[in-house]
Amino acid sequence: MIPQRSAFLRAKGPKGRPKRIYDNSLIEAVNRFGSFFYGTILAVFVLAFFFREVGDLAAVSGAVVSQVSVALCAFFTNTAWLWWNVVGLVIGVAASVLIQKLLPVSQDARVPAEVAER
Repeated sequence: MIPQRSAFLRAKGPKGRPKRIYDNSLIEAVNRFGSFFYGTILAVFVLAFFFREVGDLAAVSGAVVSQVSVALCAFFTNTAWLWWNVVGLVIGVAASVLIQKLLPVSQDARVPAEVAER
């Protein structure tokens, strides 16, 4: 049996050409447009809830890296648009955490001893 690869690839239109965005329904077009941004937005929410040590500069920088990676994935690979969400989330969180580790620790960011003991 030949494995199905259609879940990971864009749908093919007539004569094997990729389908254009207007070949599909309006709902699919709206979801495709949203998938371009949803992964990055989700990454920012995940950072806010689960990675409290990541600062604002690292979070915004990670979001920019995430959005660029989604754009590269969308325009230069044959990945299905549903996977753009996953790419944006993973790259956004990983880039933000990495950028935060590379940033120098400022005096304002250090926790005072009396707060740390509580």
